[in-house]
Amino acid sequence: MKKLYYRLEELQDKYNICSYDIRYLMERDQLPLCFFRTYCAFIAGKEDAHRFDAYGCVSYFGLVELKHYHNDALLENGYTDASNCYLLEKDTVETLSIDCPNSIKPPNNFISKWLHIDVEEVEFERLFAIENNTTTRIENATGEPDSGYFFPLQGQNASMHIDFPSHRYEMKDLVITHKTLVELGLFKEEQRAKADKERSKNAFHRLIEHMIASHPRKRASELWALLRNTWEEDDNIDPESILSEVNERSLIWVSASGTENRISYKTFQNRVSEIRK
Repeated sequence: MKKLYYRLEELQDKYNICSYDIRYLMERDQLPLCFFRTYCAFIAGKEDAHRFDAYGCVSYFGLVELKHYHNDALLENGYTDASNCYLLEKDTVETLSIDCPNSIKPPNNFISKWLHIDVEEVEFERLFAIENNTTTRIENATGEPDSGYFFPLQGQNASMHIDFPSHRYEMKDLVITHKTLVELGLFKEEQRAKADKERSKNAFHRLIEHMIASHPRKRASELWALLRNTWEEDDNIDPESILSEVNERSLIWVSASGTENRISYKTFQNRVSEIRK
């Protein structure tokens, strides 16, 4: 079964990709740090230099990606703590609210501005988000907290402690997407399939080149008529024997892997024009 992503144990057991390969890619900053998160709440928005402008609060489950500077902690400690990430699966993002909670009141150390935007209407490949805030009432609060900030309650000798806690990601839970494995050349069968596809494309390309070279003065319509009338009898027309059908409107040619490809007369005309340029 073709999956969107794989866990480390799967890669070693099924595809002979060992932990040393993964470690090397991480050391070279070539591997996206992806993890699966179950349903959880985030504040999503846009990151710009050293500021974060929030769109709204969202519910999300699916793949998230961490920034590359978490590589070192994952490799040295087997885990890393992160309070922000990128959400990678648009279809599982659900807007909970576009209103800013009263306790947050930007600008602060975490959020520069609240934009009141429905995240489900935003187009993105990956969306920056921070963990949803926690709020704790603290009596007689003084000084500054170890993390987050205090929000004084008017007329009371107490404050609300606003924090954006970190989530712990463990190395054993790292996942690698199918797309990444193909791009890095770790799925050899995918590379072979891609190469076969390229060779198949070139076979049809070579057929047209061969016809143009043999009949340089014939127009595309005349080349098509020649194909339609003689491809079964004349081996010189189709030297690689890729054609299986040619009629007035379309032809079918067969790739090296046995896949049938239907080409319309209009597409044939365009290919002839492109090759002659």
